[in-house]
Amino acid sequence: MKDFNLKSILPIAAGILIFIALTFAYFTPLTKGKVIVQSDMVQNKGMAKEINDFRDKYHTEPLWTNSMFGGMPAYQIAIKYPSNLITPIRTVFMLWFPTPRKYGIFLYAWVLYFTIGFKS
Repeated sequence: MKDFNLKSILPIAAGILIFIALTFAYFTPLTKGKVIVQSDMVQNKGMAKEINDFRDKYHTEPLWTNSMFGGMPAYQIAIKYPSNLITPIRTVFMLWFPTPRKYGIFLYAWVLYFTIGFKS
């Protein structure tokens, strides 16, 4: 077994810091409050309103919504899974970045680094 060497971790840490810097540089308009209005996201908020109201009122997840297509299972629109174990792991993996940033450059650079660059 190889001995732990701090110098072997240094390139990995430098790469991650560079990817974080690139991500925040690319998404600087988000820090200024600029957002692209996306019609599908606006429509999703409208479709999920009944589900969110039910969740706020009864503190449980609804299984059905009557507001879309005359009735539809809620899991296809906006249901939360509190016992999902992948969500906290994903949050740690994405370093607690806000939503657009975590799916941006950082994720792709992270995957690229660990699939191509980490083999040496």
